[in-house]
Amino acid sequence: LMEGLPQHRGAILALALSPDGVAAVSAANDGAVHCWDMTGDLSAPWLSGRVGTVWGAAFTPDGTRVILGMGSSGASGDVLVVDLRSGQGTNPLEGQLPLIWDVAVTPDGRRLLTAGFDATVAVWDMESGAVLGRMAGHADEVRAVAVTPDGRYAISGSKDHTVRLWDLTTLGPLDVFTGEAWITTCAIAPDGTAAMAGENSGRVHILSLEGLTGARRSSRQPGCGMRTTDGGIATSRCRAVTVVAGGRCRRATSAPRSSAPGAGRHYRSTRSSVTPADR
Repeated sequence: LMEGLPQHRGAILALALSPDGVAAVSAANDGAVHCWDMTGDLSAPWLSGRVGTVWGAAFTPDGTRVILGMGSSGASGDVLVVDLRSGQGTNPLEGQLPLIWDVAVTPDGRRLLTAGFDATVAVWDMESGAVLGRMAGHADEVRAVAVTPDGRYAISGSKDHTVRLWDLTTLGPLDVFTGEAWITTCAIAPDGTAAMAGENSGRVHILSLEGLTGARRSSRQPGCGMRTTDGGIATSRCRAVTVVAGGRCRRATSAPRSSAPGAGRHYRSTRSSVTPADR
């Protein structure tokens, strides 16, 4: 631990780090948002404000703005875009929003994705504020969203226990993974070959995205498995192995869905392994 930041007067609900690592933002249920200079004095934030309950935060790729996903009830929410140079915040999005649990920005900075209480992931034009479309398929509120480094795909995690993979060109579904509890957070590796999804049960799933990015698949299965938060590693047979950043192995098993053509793969996780879902 290099240095602890001064505490908020409430539970921390959102954290984000700028792409260059220079700035960080923290938000808590006391309604306060702090922005920190990670290269300077960490005893006090260089920008602070009280904006309401923030559930998700993300920087734009150029690090000049931070997007805050907000809301205090399922019926209404808000998105605030804060200019870090002026400290001014605006809501550029058109129409009424549901509670926003999470936000993500595409690498080109042109589109914003919001994960909503209304069980959809909305895609917005950052310049005009117009909604470009909504990715629907979850059966309950969407708690998390992340975009691949190439900006072509996104994943979303929901209270319906699923992680869904989306094509950001067509806004259509590609794959679905089914866990055991609410999916509360998700992230994608910097090289785009793997994704992680966390449950409110405390479990973390590691999923391979190698079919999307062209990552290498290995015929060897050396000590790979799905890591859980207690440090356990599933030891059942690996169905597919992907070599990701650092040369570590990741395992995913899959089974073709029996639904419409192009519906993608369907996964189900068990406590000791990842196995094809029963249909």
